[in-house]
Amino acid sequence: MRKLPALTSLLLTGCLGFGYPSISGTPAVAVPSDEVRAFRVVSEDWMSGPWMTGPITVANSVEEIPVKDCVVAPQHDTFFAYYYLVFPVANGSHSRTIEVLFYRPGYELAELPARPWWRTCGSGMPEKVAWKEAPDLQSQRAAVSRIAFRFERQAFNKDVRRFAAQEYSRLADCPLAALPDATTT
Repeated sequence: MRKLPALTSLLLTGCLGFGYPSISGTPAVAVPSDEVRAFRVVSEDWMSGPWMTGPITVANSVEEIPVKDCVVAPQHDTFFAYYYLVFPVANGSHSRTIEVLFYRPGYELAELPARPWWRTCGSGMPEKVAWKEAPDLQSQRAAVSRIAFRFERQAFNKDVRRFAAQEYSRLADCPLAALPDATTT
């Protein structure tokens, strides 16, 4: 008889769960020249398992997106976000974020995170990026590295690898690389 209340209290300890569709995106962005490159970054993680210590799975991707007529098209994302808890047996969650990175030789990397769908509705006019000049070789190299090695444990695709190789080569041949301070860089 004593086991029945203990079992009942274990089963009634608590459950929680919710989920919702998530719709987000970035607006169209006007860029000053054709030398600007744009990259879509998606970060996604899932967690599920028993006893609050389940495995965490992380998926990240970086892919180049086209710049046509000095405009980067809006980027959209939809997914189903959720969280559940069956205490003390199991829990889980799923989330995802996107952002667009803008690379321009000689400038720092510009980032545009996705916004909820109600904030992306508007006039349809492309937004502009605030560019900040990268005065030295170290800061220009850092801009390339932030794209190419955004996720240290994830392999990046062939286009991003080719972009990084071309930009590192360009930086190695630029006048800033000939300065005495830049020899180690």
